[in-house]
Amino acid sequence: MEGALRCAIVWLGCDKARVDCEVVAAKLAEAGHELVGSKEEAEAIIVSTCAFIRPAVEESAGAIEEALRLKRKGRVRLVVVVGCLPQRFGEGTLEVFPDIDALLGVADLHKLPEVLDRLSRGERGITHISDPNTAPAGGGPRLLSTPGWTAFIKIGEGCDQECSFCVIPKLRGKYRSRPLEEIVGEARALAERGVKEVVLVSQDSTQYGLDIYGRRRLADLLRALNEVEGIRWIRVLYLFPVPYLLEVARAVAECEKVLPYFDVPVQHVSGRILGLMRRRGSAPEYKGLFKAVREIVPGACLRTSVIVGFPTETEGDFQELLNFVEEVKFDRLGAFLYYDEPEAESSKLEPKVPESVAKRRLRRLLERQRRIERRLNRGLVGRELEVLLERDLGGRMVRGEVLQGRPGGGRFSEGLRSRGWCGTIRSCPHRASGGAGPFGACPYWGGSKAKEVMAMLVVMLFLAGGRPFVLGLSSIDPDPTLFPIASRAGAKIYLVALPWRLVEPEAMDLKGLTIKEALKDKRALRAYSEGVDWTEADKLILTALKEGLKPIVGVGWGWADMVPRWEEGVFCPDYVGHERYKAHFALHVRAVVERYDGDGFLDAPGGLVVRRWLPERALNEAIVEAALGKREPSTFSAPYSVWMYWDFLDELLRLGATAVREASKEAEVGILIQTDVPRSVSAYVGKPTWEGALEVWASEADFVVIETF
Repeated sequence: MEGALRCAIVWLGCDKARVDCEVVAAKLAEAGHELVGSKEEAEAIIVSTCAFIRPAVEESAGAIEEALRLKRKGRVRLVVVVGCLPQRFGEGTLEVFPDIDALLGVADLHKLPEVLDRLSRGERGITHISDPNTAPAGGGPRLLSTPGWTAFIKIGEGCDQECSFCVIPKLRGKYRSRPLEEIVGEARALAERGVKEVVLVSQDSTQYGLDIYGRRRLADLLRALNEVEGIRWIRVLYLFPVPYLLEVARAVAECEKVLPYFDVPVQHVSGRILGLMRRRGSAPEYKGLFKAVREIVPGACLRTSVIVGFPTETEGDFQELLNFVEEVKFDRLGAFLYYDEPEAESSKLEPKVPESVAKRRLRRLLERQRRIERRLNRGLVGRELEVLLERDLGGRMVRGEVLQGRPGGGRFSEGLRSRGWCGTIRSCPHRASGGAGPFGACPYWGGSKAKEVMAMLVVMLFLAGGRPFVLGLSSIDPDPTLFPIASRAGAKIYLVALPWRLVEPEAMDLKGLTIKEALKDKRALRAYSEGVDWTEADKLILTALKEGLKPIVGVGWGWADMVPRWEEGVFCPDYVGHERYKAHFALHVRAVVERYDGDGFLDAPGGLVVRRWLPERALNEAIVEAALGKREPSTFSAPYSVWMYWDFLDELLRLGATAVREASKEAEVGILIQTDVPRSVSAYVGKPTWEGALEVWASEADFVVIETF
């Protein structure tokens, strides 16, 4: 086709926007354009934006700026911005980014092929921003961006709720349902393409059908989809806490393919705050609904979302929320800081909650939820769960030869590896995330006999070779209750990670900090250290020492926690490669080591001393490949982890080691090697797997930790 372009679509935002992008991709392909997976390969970049809160706007702005940077360098010809950001800000978007070639609102995505044709002929500054109520509710040919076994289906578009904090109705219009028969037809077509799981999405799925049928019909839709041959799992997201939820629960109980997963955002439970939010319901009503759902669907997985720091929220309001979460015991919970949006009614409310207070409350809530999830997950260990296997971890150096997948309830589980199993649904033993793993030769808590035998073999290999060997315990999450158990079992050391969120200041301005200052400046070190609440970290170290365990501490470790709380509005992949991330990381590591080095400067009370450190424990999972010079982009497969590149990985680890040694001349820096990990690199070193890995790092570390599973 004349004028055909190589196009890359950058998708940001919700799953509903993902579906929109998939429809757009199909239209571009139909028009003769070539779709490429990398911005660097493209002639035209289409940035699909999100704009419902400030961090989403900032993330979208960062993606636009990155695309325009490539344009200024002459590496791409055209940048088109589509979706919610131009819908919200209109032509004001061009005032901020004048080099954008075209803007399309949410109702104008279908015009993209025509717009690209006009841009190819030299036009610029094209703008189409129509009434969002004219946007289709979904449907149309799609090029799936999800793995071939999973697909989203939009069942409606827009929202009729009038929440005071939300601008989505302004961006997406009133709620508009798709005909039931059309949705069922789309599910059949997806099943013919090999899709096993369909996920139903809209802004308010319990509203489905009310506008076109005069009554809510989500339950009817679930029953109809349950009859579609080839579909194994049906999941529905974004349910509103209304009485109709119980009718949905009854449909779930009847339909074997519909997963017992209830995603029901409550946003808050304080009656006063709910009133200001213009949300219906109350804490007692919500408790009654969730209790009834669990009675109708035994084993139901409950997820909710809440907002922390809403204007005028008091400590009493927040305590109501904490108590509610503890009582209901959600399987999953998403918690978000409140952001003022000028178009939202809530922005006029006073007084505002100070950001530092809101972040402190958010941290308390998430810590409470983590404890709840750990207890719930441990209760599932050993049970057989039906799992959709999604990820082959064997070649990713994370858990050895296993596959990772999602049970119907949404928890992560692992099953034995077998070629060709990805995308299939099988029964697997559940291994709860957030539990304890073994160190040295400790059997995996909740693991199989085969794993215990493997651990004992590692011990025998070490002893047979005359190598010094010390038994210890490793815990993914800091859990002092395990210390007495480990001590009685003969463990001498304890490998623990101090997540970034556990030992960082509530708020701090470090934007001008250099790496040199982070490593040398005592004033910056003191300011950072004095801003940290060390209570939990001190308690952890003290408890380990009292039980006779010598701690080896992974410092700087965290998946989602790897971005400091004062940088939460920054998109992780953009942030981690930035110089200020390296400076923050170095200062953080230095502050923690300084706390426990026993030299009299900024020390913990009580003489707490740690000598052995693992800088950035999570990165150590890939340290062998980094050392061998493998320079391929990669992502850690742990859920919510930060995206990393090998060259940055190697640099960050060495920076961490330098920070440890700057803080304490007596400190030792170690490397973590997992017994399963080196298998995937044995071809490079040409030696027995774990032994080859040890040889690679013999000159790089003061000690090596061997962790078995």
